[in-house]
Amino acid sequence: MDSGWRGTAGYISSRISRDWAFDQGKSQDYTWLANFASTCFVGSALRWHISLDKTTRSDWALLEQALIEAYPPVPRIIEQMPLPSLPARFATSPTNPSITGEQLDTLSESIEIARVRVVTEDGASLLGVLSRTLNSHGCHVLSESSSDALHVEYMSSMPHHLRLLNSPTDADWLSACFLGKLHEKPGKTQRAFLVAAKGTDDQGTTSHTSKAASKQPRHSALWHVSSSGALTASVRTTTGSSYPLVAVMQKSERYIYFTSNEAIYYLNQICRVHLELISVEAPTPASL
Repeated sequence: MDSGWRGTAGYISSRISRDWAFDQGKSQDYTWLANFASTCFVGSALRWHISLDKTTRSDWALLEQALIEAYPPVPRIIEQMPLPSLPARFATSPTNPSITGEQLDTLSESIEIARVRVVTEDGASLLGVLSRTLNSHGCHVLSESSSDALHVEYMSSMPHHLRLLNSPTDADWLSACFLGKLHEKPGKTQRAFLVAAKGTDDQGTTSHTSKAASKQPRHSALWHVSSSGALTASVRTTTGSSYPLVAVMQKSERYIYFTSNEAIYYLNQICRVHLELISVEAPTPASL
């Protein structure tokens, strides 16, 4: 079974509904949940999502039901913690009821090292990897060379912070960073650029070379990594609410940024893309 299904279903059901919807008071906002979920699909799961009718894609209740019917949930303990074979007399012993999902999260927590792969919106074509080098504006861009791939380190548990391992700068983190005043609602043309950041959260400096960057407030997006490796982002506003962002690429200069404005997808030289974290130990195509 395609891991894109398992990762997407597990991520949406546990992470969005538990960690985000209730935390943000969005548990009954089915449009918000459906929009956030649309940024998490990869591979065949993404193609399945695109094939759904507009009503289903826009309503979390319908989308969640469609997900369950398309791919029944896999028991969490089997997915995250494969167990060794047991003697026959213990094989049917009931699971210890005192072990909670949160404890399983802790037990399965690990440090992951990966590079960021960039694929087309439908997940069918590989475009390249996120570069370790920066363009003239101080932003990470798309590269077709594996030797220039940026490597990041992150913990498998929430929240996700992407530590830079081979950056040519002295920065610590990969950040999707807004410069200037942050809009409280989605739909604006404001963009979050992929930069190397020094310091934590919204403090410190970034690699962005804009003269105004040093004088403007900085707002970093929040990273989310699904169990299938899909890398998505959201932004938390000053009021405590949050909304999802989508990744797009400027074709001619090949730089990637995040936005909440759907209209920008249709501008000339702009296309929507998806980011995936791929283990550096995993086998890769000859081209990358």
